[in-house]
Amino acid sequence: MEISDILNPKFNIQAHIALQKMILLGDGVKFVSLDGQRIYVVYFILNSLDALDKIDEVLTVEQKQAIITWIYRQQIIKRTKLTNTLIGGFRGSECFGYHTEYNNGNVEEVVVEEEEIYQDIQTIVFTQCALSCLKILGDNLHLVSRPHILATLKRLQNTNGQMRSCDDSQESDLRYTYSSLVVSRLLQDFTWCNQELMTQYILSCYNHEYGGFGLNPNLESHGGSTFCAIASLSILNKLHLIPNQTKLIHWLVSRQQLLRESKASLEESQQIQVEIISEAEYNEQKQLQEQNQNKQQDKLTQNEKECQKTDKQTQQILDIVGFQGRVCKFPDSCYTIWIGASLQILGYKQFIASENILRFLKLCENGKGGFKKSPLEQEMCPVHTHFSILGLSLLNDVNCPGEMNFSLLVRNNRLN
Repeated sequence: MEISDILNPKFNIQAHIALQKMILLGDGVKFVSLDGQRIYVVYFILNSLDALDKIDEVLTVEQKQAIITWIYRQQIIKRTKLTNTLIGGFRGSECFGYHTEYNNGNVEEVVVEEEEIYQDIQTIVFTQCALSCLKILGDNLHLVSRPHILATLKRLQNTNGQMRSCDDSQESDLRYTYSSLVVSRLLQDFTWCNQELMTQYILSCYNHEYGGFGLNPNLESHGGSTFCAIASLSILNKLHLIPNQTKLIHWLVSRQQLLRESKASLEESQQIQVEIISEAEYNEQKQLQEQNQNKQQDKLTQNEKECQKTDKQTQQILDIVGFQGRVCKFPDSCYTIWIGASLQILGYKQFIASENILRFLKLCENGKGGFKKSPLEQEMCPVHTHFSILGLSLLNDVNCPGEMNFSLLVRNNRLN
């Protein structure tokens, strides 16, 4: 990729669409390690295609229905025999041998022993992804067992307001609090939730010294947890309770970093023999090259010219501003959403250096489709492809009717 392509970025949208379609409907071999969490991959792909307004172009009516049927096969609808506890939500995939059968469009509740709760696990995040996918595909959630899901959410809320990920885990932080609120918004039912305790918990994760939110109280501020906190407060209509928005906004804006300002990026670039140069250095080099161009071109054969061009591409990348997740870390394409969407929700999107962030995303773009975590990575992945495409939507680089709801990470026209 030429540096001039970075300065005026144009994204290969058709390559991204073709890759997403291939993974969704065809060759998913590269992602077998994610088989137990397949609903994540399905969500990343469907939401990426929807952000580009290409769902109807890529999927036929029959293919949409096949995906909807597969998602519903992951729904867990159980009741324990001894304690009469309702268990509901969605599992990640069928790879462990469990699935749910529907007869004539209906499914019966399964009565299980207490110990069987932990053999077939649903999680809040799987449930969020499943419901989001169903809404993206135009399903009206008619087969979703709301009582079982809402009872499970209520059981997973701790006494301090935070949420656990599932019945089989004590892991609890802002991620699961956020996911539970997205589930509630998609189901349009918050009756299970102690909103006052939840709000207090979210605000307790705020770092008054530097700004930003940690995953739990007294932990380091992080882009992902900050997004979860801000989006959660937005869903609860409690953004006005953030104690020091000025400091928070300063922390968010300060996460825009040049590659060379990150020690980690410099060390990694040296290991793979890549030179990071500034735009000024590039322009100076270009001027010198133009001055000597005629002399050099006369002396080089065509093959030598091509080799020289290839060497230059592999040895130099432009020093570009990207979003980092926390202080002193490497810029990462997924934080275009975690940080950028946080600023958008708070009403300060204008503080994003959009032109520079788009250049960074162009550096992360894979020529055959997809996006990488950073310019120094070799392979694309579904996670960073998804958040990079949503980043293009945030920065208005793709035209799509139906504005994205950046608190829920689903288009507004899918929420009806």
